[in-house]
Amino acid sequence: MNISLKHCLLALLTLCLSSMSPALAYTVTLHPGLHGSITGANSNNDYVTTVASGAAFPTVVVTPATGWTFSGWNPAAPTTVTGDFTATAEYMPPGISIADDFNDGVLNTSIWTTRLPRGDSIAREENSGYFHLGGLGSLITKAEYNPVTAPISITVRLSIPSYSDGIYFETRSDGGNVQNGIVFNCGDAYDGYGITISRVVNGTVVYLAHSTRFYMSLGSWNDLRITDDGTHLAVFMNNNLLVSANDSTVFSKNHVVFANRPNEGWMSNNMYLDSVGITVTNLPPPTHTVTLHPGAHGSITEA
Repeated sequence: MNISLKHCLLALLTLCLSSMSPALAYTVTLHPGLHGSITGANSNNDYVTTVASGAAFPTVVVTPATGWTFSGWNPAAPTTVTGDFTATAEYMPPGISIADDFNDGVLNTSIWTTRLPRGDSIAREENSGYFHLGGLGSLITKAEYNPVTAPISITVRLSIPSYSDGIYFETRSDGGNVQNGIVFNCGDAYDGYGITISRVVNGTVVYLAHSTRFYMSLGSWNDLRITDDGTHLAVFMNNNLLVSANDSTVFSKNHVVFANRPNEGWMSNNMYLDSVGITVTNLPPPTHTVTLHPGAHGSITEA
């Protein structure tokens, strides 16, 4: 047989066989979890569908129970489907806005952004189990949390390896390298000078309060809580009040920021964050008094 003809026949046979082979498809199974439901679920309340290999992960509608918020899939959903996949919906309880333990090694860019304005060489990165922030770096919430309309409570586990390192927490912030906002400076606590609370307006700092002198533990985890209800400000460590102040300044931006102080050459400026949580307290709607007068020619009866 002519070699060229033989090659053509083999190519034609291969094409025919490939066209007869079914395309690979995989099963995606999604469980609703404990606090919601999925539109299109079966009698077992699970959403099950077949997706072609390489196709986009299916879009589904998850309806959380009242007060709960759908936060994603566990394990995290892939962008494209390359094999059978099963996941369970996860939810945040009422009042919880952010809960991040930094355990997956990848920063959740749907809730966080980062900033390193001066180009310092120390990286901002999520490691397995904590977030590492270098000199002048900031970890910033994408969402804004206005404490006037919904008071906030911020919890965080904090570790700093040396006395040369520092950490600032910011509320009502314009987002890193703060020019406007409320600043809780916890860095000096590692030098024994305590924690300060200040207000910054267009870069001008006004100190509001200073804690008594004390030391945080270097190289170990310290549990801090910061509260801001739009007027009252406070910092707690291990549920003990360290310092408080009052300030009702209203700012145009209301981000929450975790920031390291500048790398000044002689210091390494490293800090580590874990188990960051932001809880908001939704205030009840305001009540109003309505007074009705019967006038001169009638009366009013309660319905």
